[in-house]
Amino acid sequence: MQPQLAQVVAARMVTLRTVRITLSGVDIECPTPDAYVKLFFPLPGQAEPELAPPVAGDVVSWYQSYLAMPDDVRPPMRTYTVRAHRPSVAEIDVDFVLHGATGPGSSWASRAQFGDRIAFLGPSGVHYVPKEIGRAHV
Repeated sequence: MQPQLAQVVAARMVTLRTVRITLSGVDIECPTPDAYVKLFFPLPGQAEPELAPPVAGDVVSWYQSYLAMPDDVRPPMRTYTVRAHRPSVAEIDVDFVLHGATGPGSSWASRAQFGDRIAFLGPSGVHYVPKEIGRAHV
């Protein structure tokens, strides 16, 4: 499991303090209704976040590689719920609460615009819903 780059294709206000960002280039499957992604934000002066070197192995191996990055290049990472998923056009929507420049997500989302790049890892989820849901089982 490795982070992938995605591009902002839309940013629109949902409420006075919430912005919905549409990310494109996300060739993923959202296996659960509560799917979430880890987002990696570029540091000031970067066009896109620098990613940890690829590793072979499990999630723990990747996370160790991420933590081993020097502080001045390691991108801030936060977890967000996937609000909508459109696999036919490789897009997801993620909502961000705008609470000033107090965190990397809020700061980035408040100025995100078409073409900006961000990285994501996932999705993951807690609840599994079988594809046969709603079908009668005999």
